[in-house]
Amino acid sequence: MIDNRLYKKKITSYCNEKGWSLCELSLQANISTATIYSWFKNEKSPSLKNIQKICIALNITLCDFFS
Repeated sequence: MIDNRLYKKKITSYCNEKGWSLCELSLQANISTATIYSWFKNEKSPSLKNIQKICIALNITLCDFFS
């Protein structure tokens, strides 16, 4: 399984900038809260499709997310 520390760090950082909780992110990105929490528990890794949804919700590019 892929280590999700990079994803968690990036998602947390961008949410903090927006003042969003993970629940708010799930609403804005149209991803279930359970799915997002499964990434944070290292049970699953986010798909590229879900990362794209997060980027759209946060108004950032994929390049921004992965830089």
